[in-house]
Amino acid sequence: MVNSQQNFLIIWLLMAFQCPAFSQSIAIKYRNQNQPESTLETVMSNNVRYVSLYKFADLLNARTYLDDSRKEMTLTIHQTNIKVAAFNPFVLVGSNMFQMTSETLLQANELFVPLNDFADIIVRNFPEHIFYDRKTHTLEISGFSRLNITHISIEEKANGYLIRLATTRRFEAADVRLRERHGWLYVDIYGGRIDSVALSKTRVHGIVVKIVPHQVSDKTAQIGFRLKRAILEKQLFVNNDNEILISLKTRQN
Repeated sequence: MVNSQQNFLIIWLLMAFQCPAFSQSIAIKYRNQNQPESTLETVMSNNVRYVSLYKFADLLNARTYLDDSRKEMTLTIHQTNIKVAAFNPFVLVGSNMFQMTSETLLQANELFVPLNDFADIIVRNFPEHIFYDRKTHTLEISGFSRLNITHISIEEKANGYLIRLATTRRFEAADVRLRERHGWLYVDIYGGRIDSVALSKTRVHGIVVKIVPHQVSDKTAQIGFRLKRAILEKQLFVNNDNEILISLKTRQN
């Protein structure tokens, strides 16, 4: 009985040592931008502070692409590609390779990077736009617009209309909700941040008579489309070209 308890304790300690444990957050400050301060959660593993690569990329408004088969994520910042792979200490920035002192982690299909090492690499390559203070655990950012919904276009099709929302990052289908109420079609986008100036220039035509973008919170954007008439069917698609597509069927084939 004692041996069983000892074995269980050993296994539990090994699992706790290998799996990240939630730790304190770091402060996020935006220089010369009209954005409130925020925080970014980190995790500890083997005495190393890690951060979600996806969330870090979101702070920099970087486009992301996940190659699930290779467990590799590509970030695009100011037209520079940054490649990070699971369980790998190497980071490819453009054509230059950098080595971190710790490997990346993969938890629940999400990549985590060692914060200090990865921040140093980003700072080295984009010194005018990012600074990380290790002592105060503060990340200062400038020059990275966090607006990620930048353009709307409306196309007439044989049996209806196609609305295209251009984005600077890829959203998952679970991030987007489509609903219809009292002659309005609403699109709710979790993680969306609208460029209200650009969207206000959208030319409405066809079934859409008015567009009302609204930043509900820092984490949710809503775009309302006033429709001229009822629709027969609506469908939502998210593709790999950083677009959210809304198909509105108004006529039978």
